[in-house]
Amino acid sequence: MNYYKIIFVVIAFTLISCDSVLDSEKEFNPPVINRIESNPATSPTNRLPCSDTVRIIVDATSPGKSKLYYSWNADDGYFYGDTDKPSVEWIAPVSEADAEYEITAIVSDGALDSRGTITIFVGRTGIPVVETAEITEITQNTATGGGEVIDCGISTVTVRGVVWSTSENPILDDNKTSDGSGTGPFTSTITGLQPETTYYVRAYATNSAGTGYGDQVKFTTEQRDHSTGTVIDIDGNVYKFITIGDQLWMMENLRTTRYRNGDVIPHITEDTEWHNLYTGAWAYYENDPANDDTYGKLYNWYAVADQREICPPGWHVPSDDEWKQLETYLGLSQQGADEEGSRGTNEGGKIKSTRTVPDPHPRWNSPNTGATNESGFSALPGGYRSLNGDFGGKGNNAYFWPSLPGFSKMFSWNRQLSFNESVISRNRFDKRSGFSVRCVRN
Repeated sequence: MNYYKIIFVVIAFTLISCDSVLDSEKEFNPPVINRIESNPATSPTNRLPCSDTVRIIVDATSPGKSKLYYSWNADDGYFYGDTDKPSVEWIAPVSEADAEYEITAIVSDGALDSRGTITIFVGRTGIPVVETAEITEITQNTATGGGEVIDCGISTVTVRGVVWSTSENPILDDNKTSDGSGTGPFTSTITGLQPETTYYVRAYATNSAGTGYGDQVKFTTEQRDHSTGTVIDIDGNVYKFITIGDQLWMMENLRTTRYRNGDVIPHITEDTEWHNLYTGAWAYYENDPANDDTYGKLYNWYAVADQREICPPGWHVPSDDEWKQLETYLGLSQQGADEEGSRGTNEGGKIKSTRTVPDPHPRWNSPNTGATNESGFSALPGGYRSLNGDFGGKGNNAYFWPSLPGFSKMFSWNRQLSFNESVISRNRFDKRSGFSVRCVRN
């Protein structure tokens, strides 16, 4: 009876020991990598275009049926998204020549790991490779740049040059030059620039596959040559003037009470008389002489268009076209200059004085949007007198009359600046309105 019990125990022990050995062997076998493949597949004759993306998949199993963990390495390029999955996306680097890159998959069961590699064959860039030269010979309105086409890509470079803008990373839709074709160095002349402005430049080259750009460089144009001086009107008032582009402008609003020949310009204070007047007249803002030194006088259009002329000898009230010349010099397009209403972006800021609250008058009310006065024009908000004789706008708005031509029998163009805008507005107003006047040199 006892003999059979002993035999049973030995057999049972032997069976348990065999199972433990088998489990132990499974635990110490590393994961098996069955295959690694890419989509799309690559080869020396079927290369992945540089900068393109390829998906790489590893198929692995665990002898011990343990959970598998994944990680990836590459000798160049970079992975897109998570790299802890059995499938990853890899973005090839830019290459100026055909190249091969090894991608390694590391598969682990938590104790042991296995590694497998796949070679991705990458082709050189399809678009041209180009370098941007430094900017030289910088003036107020021009500069010299260029670059070098290092590699033409998959086909001949048909056009090359530089692109530039006041915003970073300019493209062909911005300003550009066309400086020949093919590979090698080239020189570009950059024109039409604004003084005291920062520009960004990139060389470019175009072939049948597209356009390649060089690295970005930046430069700042030279400061304006603000020639200044003074001029005296018939009443003895002294005005500073400044050169803006090809024009000389007064930096202050006109204050004369007489035409150039000595005839008196009527001073009208009463509202009804102002409303019914169709000849030249002027007024102080709110009929207060204290506003004369700071903002000048307000003249109706009939005074600025009078053939006796209100500006000093050698000077005149600018025409609508001369205002447009100033505006286009400041950066407004000709199409924008011809439009009515608010135009452009920051041309108004370039001529507004930077005097702002809490500065005492003369000054703009806050926020004085966009004001830089980089032109030196120094516009101040002298307000207006309406055709009915009312006053308004001091501190908020500047209104300026152009001279001939008027828009119609009753209306003429004007220019308006605002404390909360950086544009220059071109609008039609009744000729009986009272606005400020600036003179420009003949």
